[in-house]
Amino acid sequence: MKNYLLLIGFCALYLSGFGQNKPIIQYHSFSGELNEKTDTLHRKYIYKFNLDVQKGEMVLVKSSSLDFAVSLCVRNSAGDTLGGVEIPKYYHEKGSYLSYLFKPAAEGKYQLLFTSKDSYEKGKFTVNYAGFNPDQTPFDDNAELCEKLMYMIQHSGTDFQFVVKGETKDFSLTHTRTTDYYLVTPSKCEIEYFTSDAYVCTMLEQVNLEKCIQTMKETDYEIKHCLTPAWKISEMKRDDVRPMYKERFEKEYDYVLPGLAAGDMNEFHRDRSFNYSIRLLIEKDLVSGYDLKIILE
Repeated sequence: MKNYLLLIGFCALYLSGFGQNKPIIQYHSFSGELNEKTDTLHRKYIYKFNLDVQKGEMVLVKSSSLDFAVSLCVRNSAGDTLGGVEIPKYYHEKGSYLSYLFKPAAEGKYQLLFTSKDSYEKGKFTVNYAGFNPDQTPFDDNAELCEKLMYMIQHSGTDFQFVVKGETKDFSLTHTRTTDYYLVTPSKCEIEYFTSDAYVCTMLEQVNLEKCIQTMKETDYEIKHCLTPAWKISEMKRDDVRPMYKERFEKEYDYVLPGLAAGDMNEFHRDRSFNYSIRLLIEKDLVSGYDLKIILE
């Protein structure tokens, strides 16, 4: 098969807002086309892309097309199907979009087969994929808050998919999932979905307001010493909050790094033209007292 791969980008994420910091996620992208020159299988055009995966590495694949409903099949070197996406997450007249997290059991060569949901559909598509190896760049539970922030904020570019585990047992309107990565111990850290996937670490829960404010000021002091002047820092007032949230809202500090890192796969970042967002939030608990949270997006 002739491979008409157009490699359009490779970038290691650089945290300019934190100064020089070792990138832990590697980003890649390419574009392709389904046409008569590509292979066919089961009445479908197939575009093959070979991928070398190291031991312990995970790969997040995102693909989109304006021409057809894109599908993905992942195979090993023996030709066995390991997984994929048959029907894209979003599929309408304006195009299609899929996302797939691949966690191979062993290192080796794998093949990504991009095709269409329907028979003999043709057209162009793009692929962005990112690799992360927790064995090579492990999270240090004993590190200082700044170092943990540097580590975790990089995962916002991939919607925190590399650090997420199963769904929480409790009922949740925000599609809450668990994680083993903690900014502060003890605390409750989870991945929640609001307008995008966000890392939410509840530092204090159901305590009095004075304790929340004091801890918030101390944490704010630490965070500001992590950031460069490129970050935009603001404080949200109660008057700026929408009426439906005012009853629970108490206080919020917001730190945003404008721009967009090359290779970033987070649509929420793209829509708002920023790299990273850190929020310190105090809100009234549904049961009693107040909660203090760190939210990364």
